[in-house]
Amino acid sequence: MSNSDPNEEPHQTHDLLVVHVLCVVLRNVRLVALVAGLITIIGALGAYLPESQYTSTSKVIRGVQADGPVSYLGGISLLRGFGVNLGIKSIGLGPEAYPAILTSRAVGQAVVRDTFYFNRLGHSTTYVDYLREIRCPTPLMRYTIQLPSTIISLIQKEDEADKTSLQQEMLAIEEVLSHISATIDPENGLMSVAVVNTDPSLAATLNARFLEKLVLRLEEIRMIKAQKNLAFIEERLNEAAGELRKAEDTLAYFNDHHIRLNSAQGRTQRERLQRRLTFKTNLYNDLQAQLIQAEIDLGRSISVPMITILDPPVVPGAPSGPPRGLLFGMSIAMGLLLGYLVACIKEGMVEKLVTQSKAEKT
Repeated sequence: MSNSDPNEEPHQTHDLLVVHVLCVVLRNVRLVALVAGLITIIGALGAYLPESQYTSTSKVIRGVQADGPVSYLGGISLLRGFGVNLGIKSIGLGPEAYPAILTSRAVGQAVVRDTFYFNRLGHSTTYVDYLREIRCPTPLMRYTIQLPSTIISLIQKEDEADKTSLQQEMLAIEEVLSHISATIDPENGLMSVAVVNTDPSLAATLNARFLEKLVLRLEEIRMIKAQKNLAFIEERLNEAAGELRKAEDTLAYFNDHHIRLNSAQGRTQRERLQRRLTFKTNLYNDLQAQLIQAEIDLGRSISVPMITILDPPVVPGAPSGPPRGLLFGMSIAMGLLLGYLVACIKEGMVEKLVTQSKAEKT
């Protein structure tokens, strides 16, 4: 019976595996070093050639809500009797919609048409023109490799030039939107905005400009909603006014021609007309109250800010990526692993050839 400890077997297997790996590496040290060196060089190029990325962040929250009465309106008690809400409230736009609006094409278009200072160019220009300049071929390329494109651009029609300009603007919108991300906390409505760019100053400027265009877009949407609501209520109010006059005239005509009512049918008809007049009066008063509320909302869409900037964007002091050290270390590890696998494949093929040679000799 063997007296060996069963717990020693895993340790022995592990030691044998380590010895086997070392033997394979030592027997093929040049091959392993070559493969590891190539992978490491490729990884180093991928880690250190790209420009550093800088991230500028900001935090915004929904505009401050006010519950107090509006000071410039009189007759507050009367308006409250009509059911008019004089507090500040949002008009159909919740914080959950802000990230989608921020990254929309409308906001992106407003940003790329704006002017920025680009350190790479040394002057200020629009984002569309900036992309056009950095992607513009050199004079040598323009009149050699890209000569056909140059000739076509010179003879193309004006409408085709406008189409090309529109395409360039669309590409600029897609490019600038790829640099921005926005997340919102559903519990408190706090939205975090991050802009990534190779230029730290441009990253902060883009972040601030996106917030500026977001405010303008939110005000535009709220204004449109308020105007549509006001126009709808005004239309309904005019219809209600006509129906009210009609009900008043009907009741007045009935009273003029039925001064003495002795029959139950006549009294019932008068009560029916009176109820109709009361209903039309209440409807007209309610619409008047809604009209005042809609006018308040329209004025509020201009005076009340939609968002409040809690943490404004600043120029980042250190790059946020790429993680060069991590990428370089991973490339070394991957190179050693791949080198070992290549060495194992080589030894397996050599062993197979030796076995086949021995078999042929026998």
